[in-house]
Amino acid sequence: MAEESRVDAHDRNKLDRMLQDLSAETDAHGVLHAMFLVTREHEHAHDVFRRFRQVYEDTSSPFHSLTIFGQHGVSRAGQLIAQGLGVPEDQIPSLVLFSSHHDSRAALIGLPASEDGSLERGVNAAVEQVIEGGCTAAALDNPGLGTECGPSQGSIDSFLRATLGRLNADLEAA
Repeated sequence: MAEESRVDAHDRNKLDRMLQDLSAETDAHGVLHAMFLVTREHEHAHDVFRRFRQVYEDTSSPFHSLTIFGQHGVSRAGQLIAQGLGVPEDQIPSLVLFSSHHDSRAALIGLPASEDGSLERGVNAAVEQVIEGGCTAAALDNPGLGTECGPSQGSIDSFLRATLGRLNADLEAA
């Protein structure tokens, strides 16, 4: 059996933990799920992730799951998630937001580098808007938040579970 790379193991474990969080999801108002799809080279996106987390902590808003894939390098999990949600490779780094594990669509916010801090301000404004809007589907449909993405069939939860199953099967077969 081939050994899984540290990066692949790290992101596969993150996906597993995220799915555990999704399993425990309640219908609480204002819950938000966020996946950052990045590479190690996208330091600015790592900064946006940290700021995103800080906005939640500062506003005492409940985020049910906040996960970053690719932070330590390109992983099979990150690649499969991006492909399965229809996120083009040239749109990474990106932020994927959804309000329920039952959702089949998510908001996709590109995270291009910006020297003037406009990206961070834009993401902060988007997060605050979603929080104030109660993280409803209508809030995520706001065109100011970016474009739409999602699996070709089923819910985001079922897609992520299938992705983890594929990763685990590939690991066992190696």
